[in-house]
Amino acid sequence: MTIDRSMMVMDSGAFINEANLSEIPETPTITKDEALAKVKKVRDRLKAAGKNPQEIQSNPGYIKAREALDAAVAKQNADRATADANIKPGAGGDTRPKWIAPDGTIFYDETSYLTYLDTLGKITESETATKLKDAEKATIKRNAREFLIASLKPYFNFEGDAAFLDQLSGIIDDYIKQDYDADTISVLLPQTEPYKQRFKGNAARAAAGLSQLSPAEYLQAEETYNEILKRYDLADLATRETFSSLIGGQVSAAELTDRVVNVYDRIRNADEGLKSELARVKELTAGGVSEKDFAKALLTGQTGAAELKRKITTAEISTEARQRNLLTTSATELEKLGVSREQARTGFEQIRLTQPVLGKLSEIYDKQTINAEDMQKELEREQFQGMQSERRRRLAEQETTAFMGQSGTASGISLGRKRKGMI
Repeated sequence: MTIDRSMMVMDSGAFINEANLSEIPETPTITKDEALAKVKKVRDRLKAAGKNPQEIQSNPGYIKAREALDAAVAKQNADRATADANIKPGAGGDTRPKWIAPDGTIFYDETSYLTYLDTLGKITESETATKLKDAEKATIKRNAREFLIASLKPYFNFEGDAAFLDQLSGIIDDYIKQDYDADTISVLLPQTEPYKQRFKGNAARAAAGLSQLSPAEYLQAEETYNEILKRYDLADLATRETFSSLIGGQVSAAELTDRVVNVYDRIRNADEGLKSELARVKELTAGGVSEKDFAKALLTGQTGAAELKRKITTAEISTEARQRNLLTTSATELEKLGVSREQARTGFEQIRLTQPVLGKLSEIYDKQTINAEDMQKELEREQFQGMQSERRRRLAEQETTAFMGQSGTASGISLGRKRKGMI
């Protein structure tokens, strides 16, 4: 059995057995083709062992094989030197041997050709490594972009969100070009202007010294507002702008419902008399704008539902007084006493009937005219607080005495009323 001792390799396949390098002949006893085959064989084994081009070039076994090749090539070139020197390109063609590299470069010297091949191989391996690295980076970037967009898209489904996502996508692409990973981009996104605008309600909360909502909390609040407004036929108001006003004003879902049910609906369904009275109240008037604008002002304004309800009740009390040509100066005080519109209707109707009689009797028995505002306040205290006025008691007694003196019986309109107090 013949053993090729010039190319022995360790079992690991990692290194040339340098102890046998002496067996590679010092003088070219092999042909150029044989020497070239041995060079390739050594290089292939070193590549298989994981060696890079630099390590291959410096390996003793490879160097020895190359020296043998160089010697064989030198001998062959020497044999052809005289003939090659006299050959000139012409009509008969160039008959000199030539070697063509993979990239088309032509060599007439094999040593130069082989050296060039080694250089070309290094370049090719380097380019391949770079391309693999670039491909890996591109995959990472693509995955990061798809992850971020996929994470955000399901949550943004309100008016204008498609444009917002397009803006965000462009920003993400710019960050990816700067080699930022998904985690870093997630931190940077909230600092961008489109993101701040999308969560504009947080800016208003921050300015008011309130805690800001997380994206999840913010989007959940929007969803809740959206459901409430649509439930009460106010879908036109279910916009990002409205939501930001509600969030910025710290309007809870319960507060929004309260404003819709107990404020907006009461105003929208009010009778003409009440609407006329409401027009006098700044916070409760549309001011000539559309009903949508009116509703938005009520629902997103700073005045809470409880205060708005008090103003409506006050307006209702004033409406009942005004419809009976009575003064409305006590409406706010009566609202604080808990007087409802129904109670105001009954009370003011009684005052309307009693006031002329009381005034007439005052002119007869006191020889004076009672101030209309003072008289109404006295009668309001009777109707709504159960306090009979001293004036009413005295005039009632005088009336009774006068009629009994005339006929022995009490006649006419009696002003006497049993009350738990007296004013």
